[in-house]
Amino acid sequence: MEKYLNRKVLFFIPIIFLVMLLFRIVYSYTDTVKQMNEFAYKEAQVLEAYAMAHRDYYQKLYFDKTIPLNSNTLKGLPAYSSYHINQKFSKANPFNIGLRTVSDRARNPKNKADEDEMQAIEYFKEHPQKKEYFSQDDPNYYQYAAAMKIQNRCLKCHASKENAPQFIRNRYDKAYGYKLGELRGILSIKIPKKKLNDYFINHFLYSVLYDTLAFIILFLIIYFIAQKSKKFNTYLQKAVQKQTEKLKDTLVKERLTKLPNRLKFLEDINNSKQSKQNRHLALINIDNFKDINDFYGHAVGDELLIQLAQKIQNLCKDQHAIVYKLPSDEYAIFTHSHLTAQSFIARITILLNEIQKNAYLINDNAIFITVSCGIASNKKELIIKADMALQVAKTSKTSLIVYDKKIDTIENVNKNIRGIALLKDAIANDRIVPYFQPIYNLHTQKIEKYESLVRIITTNGDVITPYTFLDIAEKSKLYHHITYVMLEKSFAFFADKEQ
Repeated sequence: MEKYLNRKVLFFIPIIFLVMLLFRIVYSYTDTVKQMNEFAYKEAQVLEAYAMAHRDYYQKLYFDKTIPLNSNTLKGLPAYSSYHINQKFSKANPFNIGLRTVSDRARNPKNKADEDEMQAIEYFKEHPQKKEYFSQDDPNYYQYAAAMKIQNRCLKCHASKENAPQFIRNRYDKAYGYKLGELRGILSIKIPKKKLNDYFINHFLYSVLYDTLAFIILFLIIYFIAQKSKKFNTYLQKAVQKQTEKLKDTLVKERLTKLPNRLKFLEDINNSKQSKQNRHLALINIDNFKDINDFYGHAVGDELLIQLAQKIQNLCKDQHAIVYKLPSDEYAIFTHSHLTAQSFIARITILLNEIQKNAYLINDNAIFITVSCGIASNKKELIIKADMALQVAKTSKTSLIVYDKKIDTIENVNKNIRGIALLKDAIANDRIVPYFQPIYNLHTQKIEKYESLVRIITTNGDVITPYTFLDIAEKSKLYHHITYVMLEKSFAFFADKEQ
C-alpha cells in the first residue's frame, strides 16, 4: 500500500509542476500585456508633456512679440511646424511613435483629424472636464490625445476673422470664430503596437524560457531527492508506526500494571451493546487499600497492585474474559460470550478465593488482603449496576454481591437530588415558614409556650412537612440555613407580642 502511494505521489509531482508552469506562463503573459499597456500610456504622457511644453514656449515667444508673427516667421509657429516635426520624429524614434496636432476644423488639410482622432475630439466635447484620452481598441496602435483649448494668445488668429493678421486672412479662410476655453483640437500621439509588442513579447519569451528551465531543474532535484529518500521514508514510517503503537498503548493501557485502562474498558463496554451474546461484568476493589498505602508506603502499594493484576490475569486465562485496571485500587473483569450468569458468578467466586487465600510478599512483608466485588449481567447500564452491587458489598462487609433490583439506589439518588433542589429553592426564595404550635397549661389555663414547627410552602401553595426534607438537610449541610431562618422569623414574630 505504501509503495503504491509513493508511486502515486511521484506520478503527480510532474503534473503539479506542469500545472504550476502553465499558471506561471499565463500569469507572466497577462502581466506582460498589462505592463505593455501601462508603458504605452506613460510614454504617451511623457511625450505629451514635452510637446506641450515646447508648444507653449514658442507660442509665448510669438505672443510676447519676441518673434514677430508674419509670413516669414509663420513656419516656426507650432500650429504650422508640428506636422513637419512629427514626420521626422516618427522616422527617428525606434517605436515609430507618431505625434501631431490635429483638429476637426483644421486650416491645413495635413492637420485634419482622422477617424480615431475624431473619436477623441468627440470624447472631449462630451466631457469638457477631461484633459486626456487613451484607447487601445485599434489593433494596430494605441491612441492617446490631450485636449488643446483656446487660450488668450490663440484668440489673435482664431477669434473673429476681421481681427486676425492680414497675412493669416489671406492664407486661411477656416478656423475662425473660436471663444476662450473652446476646444481647438488635440495633441494626437499614436504608438504602433507591433514594435512595442515585439519588444515586450521577446522579454516575455525569455522569461518563459528561464522559468521553464528553472522548473525543470527544480523538478529534477526534487525527483532525485524523492528517489534517494525512499529508504529514509521507510525508516521514518517504521519509526512513526512504532511511536504510534507506543502512544496508543499509553492511551489504552494503565501505566503501572500495563492492563487495559478505563478508556479501553468504556470503549469495549460500549461496543458490546449490540452483541447478542451474554454480557457479564465484575468490579473488584481492595478493602482498606488506603491503610496499606499509609502503613507500608506507596511503593509497596504500587507493587501490590501489580502483583494482584498479574494474579487476576493468570486466573482469567482461557476464560474469554478481559481484565482491566481502573483508577485507584479497582479492577474490572468483562466478558461477552455464551457463558451463563451462574457460571460467571461461580468462576468469580473461585477467583476471589484465590486472590485472598495467600499473602503477597513485597520487600520481606507478607501482606494479606480482602476484596469486595460487585457483579452485573446483561443489563443496559452494566457498569452502573455492577458498581451498585460493589458499593453494597463494601458497606455490608460482604465479599461478593450480585446486582438485583432490591439494591438499586438510583431512585434514592434521584429523590435526594430533588430534595436538595427543593431546599435550595426554598432558602433562596424565602419559602421556609414557621408554624407556631401553642402549649396550653391546664393548671393556669393559659398558653405559656409555642413550639416553632418548620414548613416549606411551594409555589403552588402546598405545605411540605419536615418528614420530606429534614434528613436530606442534615446530610447536605443545609440544616444550619433552616435553623437560622427559623430563629430569625420566630424572633420577628414574637418581637411585638406581650406574652
